[in-house]
Amino acid sequence: MLAGADRPRVSILDAAQALFAQQGYAATSMRQIANQAGLAPGGIYNHFPAKETIFQAILSERHPYQSLGHRLTPGTFDRKTAQSLLAELDQRPEFFNLLLIELVEFNGKHLPELFEGALRGIPSPAPWRAFLSLVVSYHLTRLLLAKTLPPGTQQISPDAFIDLFLHDILKPE
Repeated sequence: MLAGADRPRVSILDAAQALFAQQGYAATSMRQIANQAGLAPGGIYNHFPAKETIFQAILSERHPYQSLGHRLTPGTFDRKTAQSLLAELDQRPEFFNLLLIELVEFNGKHLPELFEGALRGIPSPAPWRAFLSLVVSYHLTRLLLAKTLPPGTQQISPDAFIDLFLHDILKPE
């Protein structure tokens, strides 16, 4: 159960997340966020000093990558984990939209903080970063190419990406 003081903050984050994912960061106003959160327009500033702070909070507190770090251990570079990570983003497509907003509108400024949280405590983050890049490249390829492929081939299988990663990138020498 949320404490009374946390409810408006959560409502703001919920409203902003939906609006950012639907219409983009630049097209979303603080007034729209406040209205959708059920607050007076000025009330939003009691919880966040600026729209960018709201966006940053959504990325740092809610992005699925935040829950991945504990799942990526030395023995988890396998098909099951890759499929699980791809499925998680499939269930939450708005977060891929938010990642694209971060890249386009903020030039990736908040990404170090996002990945630092996801990879905190991992002794050698390079393989894990590559594993996370598998997830990003799959979704980006699907987003960019799926509609340009011939009819009947729009469904891009994650298995090709997983196989490439597991057998060609992490292939033992």
